[in-house]
Amino acid sequence: GVSPSHVMGIFDQELGELLQKVALIGDFGNLHIVKPKFLMPFFDMRIMSGIIPIAFAVALLGVLESTSTSKSIAAKTGGNFSVNQEILGLGMGNFFSSFLGAMPSSGSPSRSTLNYTSGAKTRFSSMMSGLFVAAILVIMGPLVTHIPLASLAALLLVTAVEMVDV
Repeated sequence: GVSPSHVMGIFDQELGELLQKVALIGDFGNLHIVKPKFLMPFFDMRIMSGIIPIAFAVALLGVLESTSTSKSIAAKTGGNFSVNQEILGLGMGNFFSSFLGAMPSSGSPSRSTLNYTSGAKTRFSSMMSGLFVAAILVIMGPLVTHIPLASLAALLLVTAVEMVDV
């Protein structure tokens, strides 16, 4: 007969092979923790003329993402929403982060929706979630690369469903 330890050995081997096929964050590049440093943005009109259409597209996508998330949460909470204030805040954040060499940013629909569903009431919760993300990256940076992409996709789907108000 077949012993239970032999069956478990086969099961462990098959599970190990299956887990080797799971796509992880680290499969698509290394996660480097870069310490920000102040530097002046580089301006060259020859380069600028080529990237202005792309920059406007990135800015438009950031504004659309940020305003749609804010409108969705404001509709659920009954709170006031000002498109001008939202765009001003987004623009100021991107302007000042450009001096640190940062990528363009926008509001995080997943984090904002997660804050809302968790019962957060003030903007302080958004600042704390940003600090927690930064702390996790600094403290557990190498471990973040082992997160399966499927789990991130599931988190995004759950938060996207939470954003929809039927």
